Amino acid sequence: MQIQSATRTTKFTDTSPYCHLASSEDTIELTEWVNFEGVDITLINSLGSNVSSFTYGELDALIALYNYQDSDSDL
Repeated sequence: MQIQSATRTTKFTDTSPYCHLASSEDTIELTEWVNFEGVDITLINSLGSNVSSFTYGELDALIALYNYQDSDSDL
């Protein structure tokens, strides 16, 4: 068994400047995977902590869905 050590890049911010429903303690954190193939996104709010993991392709698909303009949709 080989043990390795790595440093992962993490970025975080308060969500209250972006979301009117957030409190001043709510945060979001994005941590890059050690293999550089994706990220973990952690949301921390009054309901607790929620972690979602995405490959960069999945994250691109999520962003594409968010940015998609459909005249029949309210999203």
